[in-house]
Amino acid sequence: MSLPVVAAALMVVLAAVLIRVVNWVWITPKKLERSKPISLTDDVIPYLLPLALKMFNSHGRTFFMWTGPVPTIMITNPEHIKEVFTKSYDFEATVSSLFVKLLVGGLASYKGDKWARHRRIINPAFNLEKIKNMVPAFYHCSSEVVSQWERQESS
Repeated sequence: MSLPVVAAALMVVLAAVLIRVVNWVWITPKKLERSKPISLTDDVIPYLLPLALKMFNSHGRTFFMWTGPVPTIMITNPEHIKEVFTKSYDFEATVSSLFVKLLVGGLASYKGDKWARHRRIINPAFNLEKIKNMVPAFYHCSSEVVSQWERQESS
């Protein structure tokens, strides 16, 4: 190989690296500066779950989608959800990654007999009368948090 060819190849590689660095250091932050932050009243579902929202709008309340390599059935009908929770042996939960298991321990990650035992333990806490008695506390706590967010947003 001749020296001019090597120099030209080196200049092309350096130019590509320089373009990536400029994009990372300058252009991407400038693009982010232009985007306006979402407010407390904005709908966050299109930002968090855009594919699920698109599938919900096009296929209805129950639909099938892929979450990476895992097939997932999304159910939004309350009666169907109740049936899935009461028939834990008929509807197996998907195997989640170790990272998810570390973050989301407890009832969400249990299966089979262990899930049924823990569900029986916590079920009385979700009695309708007990939840009705907790509504004022929920309202008070959530209104405090929202007012703190509004103060932070205005300052």
